[in-house]
Amino acid sequence: MTDSTVYYLSIPDMTCGNCVNTIKAHLLAKGYVQNIEINVLTKRCKVVVNKPIQPKQVIDDIKESSPKFANTKLLTDKRTVYFAVEGLYTQSESDHLRAIFNKLSFLLNSYQVNFSSKSIKLELIDDENKETLKHIFAAIQTDPLLKHIALEPLSLQEDKEKNQSTFQHYFNNAWINLGIGAPIWIISMMGWIPTPLTLPGQLVGLSLGTLTMIIMYVTGREFYKDAFTQFLKNRSYNMNTLISLGTGSAWLYSMLLVAFPTFFPFAVLHYQFLAVNMILGIINLGKGVRERLQEKTRAKVKSIEDMFIDLQPQQANRLKLKFSPKILISDLKNAQTENIPYKTLKKHDIMEIKAGERVPVEGVVIGIKDDEKSTLDQSTLTGEAKPCVIRKGSSVHSGSLNRGATIYVCATRNGDEGNLTKLIEDAKRRGNSNETSISSTIDKVAKIFVPAIITLAILSGLGWFIWGPAPQLAYMIKSALAVTLCACPCALGLATPISTMISIFKLFKKGILVHQATVIEKVAQLDAIVFDKTGTLTEPTVKEVFTSRSGWSDKQALKYFASIEQGSSHPIAHALEDTLQDTLKLVSVEQLDNGLEGVLETEMKEHVKVLVGNYAQLQNKKVFINNSFKNKETEWEKNGYTILYIAVATPREASKLEATGYQPDYHCVGMIALEHNIRPDAKATIEALRKQNIDLYVLSGDNEASTNLVATQLGIKKVFAERRPDQKAAYIAQIRKNKRIVAMVGDGANDIEAINKADVGIAVGPWTHASTRSKVTVQSLSDLTILLTISKQAMANIHQNLLWTGFYNVLSLIAASGLLYPFFGFVLNPVLASITMAFSSIFVVFNSSRLSYLIDNAIHQQEGNVAPKGLTGLLQAWLQPHQAVKNLKTTLNLGSHEDDDDVIYVGQKRGNLRFTRPVVVKQEPEEDAVEALLPKLSPKKPNLANTIRIKQEIAC
Repeated sequence: MTDSTVYYLSIPDMTCGNCVNTIKAHLLAKGYVQNIEINVLTKRCKVVVNKPIQPKQVIDDIKESSPKFANTKLLTDKRTVYFAVEGLYTQSESDHLRAIFNKLSFLLNSYQVNFSSKSIKLELIDDENKETLKHIFAAIQTDPLLKHIALEPLSLQEDKEKNQSTFQHYFNNAWINLGIGAPIWIISMMGWIPTPLTLPGQLVGLSLGTLTMIIMYVTGREFYKDAFTQFLKNRSYNMNTLISLGTGSAWLYSMLLVAFPTFFPFAVLHYQFLAVNMILGIINLGKGVRERLQEKTRAKVKSIEDMFIDLQPQQANRLKLKFSPKILISDLKNAQTENIPYKTLKKHDIMEIKAGERVPVEGVVIGIKDDEKSTLDQSTLTGEAKPCVIRKGSSVHSGSLNRGATIYVCATRNGDEGNLTKLIEDAKRRGNSNETSISSTIDKVAKIFVPAIITLAILSGLGWFIWGPAPQLAYMIKSALAVTLCACPCALGLATPISTMISIFKLFKKGILVHQATVIEKVAQLDAIVFDKTGTLTEPTVKEVFTSRSGWSDKQALKYFASIEQGSSHPIAHALEDTLQDTLKLVSVEQLDNGLEGVLETEMKEHVKVLVGNYAQLQNKKVFINNSFKNKETEWEKNGYTILYIAVATPREASKLEATGYQPDYHCVGMIALEHNIRPDAKATIEALRKQNIDLYVLSGDNEASTNLVATQLGIKKVFAERRPDQKAAYIAQIRKNKRIVAMVGDGANDIEAINKADVGIAVGPWTHASTRSKVTVQSLSDLTILLTISKQAMANIHQNLLWTGFYNVLSLIAASGLLYPFFGFVLNPVLASITMAFSSIFVVFNSSRLSYLIDNAIHQQEGNVAPKGLTGLLQAWLQPHQAVKNLKTTLNLGSHEDDDDVIYVGQKRGNLRFTRPVVVKQEPEEDAVEALLPKLSPKKPNLANTIRIKQEIAC
């Protein structure tokens, strides 16, 4: 396969689906492009090219496709700059830095100082230049309190499209058109424009024609230039072709009246200069309104990416010390540190993370300064409102906030491979692609749309000229111009991306992370959902431990179980970790089909080979299992327990077992029973899905008795147990062969193959599961119904847009072509036709923007709440969270998030408003004051016990 490289581009002047088709066709014709994804809403483009190709060539070729794309550039914003801050140690220094930026308001539009991630973001008034930055650096370096601080430019610059100038440009053009058109209209209505048959009439016509030509150049030259370039270079057509043909023909016809008035019947001697002005004005106004509404949607989508960037620390404190299993806490405390960009971290580097700092990359805690435990706030990433207590050996996720003692973490990944970094890249991909099957169909329709309209305009004009009433010429010109101007292919291109992006944003606000835009369409079509059992439908807990070998106690067996499972992300591993914190050192481990095989180091520094798995796994390894274990397994299976065996290698017993034919490497020393408690939200979720006529399956690697018991309790009849990961994937493929749209729901740990095979792969767990190859990450099972509701609302909205666009364009073409004339004596004139063109796109954008309210309303009803309707509902949907937070801050006397250690978690996890971030207060508020605010935070009747959580040292 040819080596490739990826470029992300900003194309700020791209407005519709025809722009997308133009760019794609032109770049693909060059031969060096492997793949191209374009999103007309976010105005971004992802291009995969052969490796020697430089970005300048790609940009030049895009500009060559149309003069309209002259502002195409790589995603670097010269007005917004990011810096990592070295030497920012205290909150007071952070506040002092803000004070300096306040004094530099003549250079800065805005600024953000993020103490926890040690980064700042500056939005400059003018484009970035050395003098501006030099002035800012000098102000910091000359300050006696901040002279030790150093700023390092980051590679996180991202384009912030100058959409304001885009929509304002269209509005300005519209005011010019309408401002000049209004006096012409008044003069025309007063009858002060003589006919071209007189010399004064010709002079007036010549003056109006000259003025109109100037106005056409000022307010419409981009339309004409683009249409001309498309035809000459690509032999293609777009909406600008229709605008150019319509207004150009009207102007040319009027100028022919000026030059040759006697060649035309008296009835058609009417100038169309006013129509040209009004058409351009209405089109510019429509484009301005559309761009303004699209900008608001873009801002919502961009906020997802910005949130992840804010959570990612840009600098890391790395110890100048190599990792060793025998490292002591004293070694960690005495080691020197160096401040480096987080992306330069390597696996096994040791990081120092102080209180108030965020974790740069995934790792394992190897020491805690002056304490045995610390506290991490992972609410933003996992949705878990409680702080997590961490100890030596605990795993930590990038972006987590350390709220306790200084911790020392050994990185388990390179700096640029962290989950948070992947989430940032994931957010960028969502902004670059909106490819769905509907989008592909729309692209095909759009390609033939303009030629079809031009053909229809010619046929309509000929029909009027041949069969129309007198004056035939006037009706011919009027009908041909109206047909050309009434239809708008842009509305087709906008029907999908705005609705898709709004739905992704609403899902994000509910704690559901969508990794691919195509998921929305697939989820709305789901007719089968397959669930894994362990960790998805159930939460396993250790019920019993059994040993029947001398020298082995239940506690020792459990310790070996927990030790071999440490580091695994499987739910059973978490159950064992919760049961026993004291573990042996894991030297190595290998994943088997239904078990683990590894090496542990005992307290005596001896290496012991250990095997953990079910009965079948031990049989495959030819491990001898005596009758006492088998009898206990039979007893436990009746209760629906999951059973795991543990075997330890004992070479000295080989002679005793050779006669039996079993492999002497292992002997069975113990077994545990795991009870599967149904997740609290499982029954309600399954019932809700069943009401939507979705077939439900359970597909598990666990034993048949345990799987059937869980399925029976949940009312799921299609159950398949004791399946290996490859067999799960094969079964998903088998279901899909029957033309079913299938979702696989798993914990993201051992279901990767099946998740990949499904149309929609869903991982249940924290956002850190984004590192799996799932297409959606939900934090709980109840999120599945929200995912379905929002996806169906989005697709319904898209279908409304397409239905409206099709119906509206057909009706406009019927009216413009004159088919209604025999019945009503009505023909759409060119000015009204241009209004219909503009209104078509505006309607689609407005209807898509309405989706946000429709989704909130649907979620309210799903949760049993009474949602406000009409204009009141629309206003409350926007004002409620803003006002609630404002009231909360005022009443609770909020302090700094980094300064204080008293945290209150406000907001129900599954309500209309989802406040999962901690709210920090300077003093513990009165319970009555907090309870008084709860009705403003959620439409449900508040439950203080479920809604307010005071920070405690509660292990996750």
